[in-house]
Amino acid sequence: MFDGPWESCMSVRGLDPSECASWVQAWGTVFAILVSVLIAVGVQHLEARRANRSKIEEENRLLRLMGQFVFDVRAKLRHIEELEIPQRYTQWGPINSSIAALRAIPLEKHPVERVAFRIAIALQGYDFMREEYDKIGDSLGTFDEVQKVGNARGHTLTAFFNAEKLIEEVLAKRGSGLLRTKIDFPNGVSICTLEADPIQPD
Repeated sequence: MFDGPWESCMSVRGLDPSECASWVQAWGTVFAILVSVLIAVGVQHLEARRANRSKIEEENRLLRLMGQFVFDVRAKLRHIEELEIPQRYTQWGPINSSIAALRAIPLEKHPVERVAFRIAIALQGYDFMREEYDKIGDSLGTFDEVQKVGNARGHTLTAFFNAEKLIEEVLAKRGSGLLRTKIDFPNGVSICTLEADPIQPD
């Protein structure tokens, strides 16, 4: 049996006390370096997880925000659809506010699955629909003009509803979802989040 660590070191390694001290110090340094590396790797892993969680939370926040604006536009378009003479609608201000808000969201920085593409399609449909409305102007419109406006409105409604559904699907996969909202209009029309539209464009 050895009397202590120094005796063990000298007996096993055949080293004198000075060499033994250097040997122990060298291994202590190696051990300290390994511990430091493990701590650094652990900290980096933790920071990466936090960054990824923050990114997902920010994307979810933007998705819910986009979903609210998409639903708002769709609900107002449904309200127009139920008017007696929908082709004469001119109060575009409230809808344009939601459209502008959607355009202001940096979709290119958050290309979440196919959401950015679906919203771009819906916005393109809205622009086309407004062009058809502008062709009618203040008149009642010819039969063909009224039909084109109606079809454009129907296609735009469908595009916004598809965007709304996709946003809900993406959020559901992440354990979240759109806020369920109901909008009541003066003409008795009530529109709810994710409620399919009865309008089928030609």
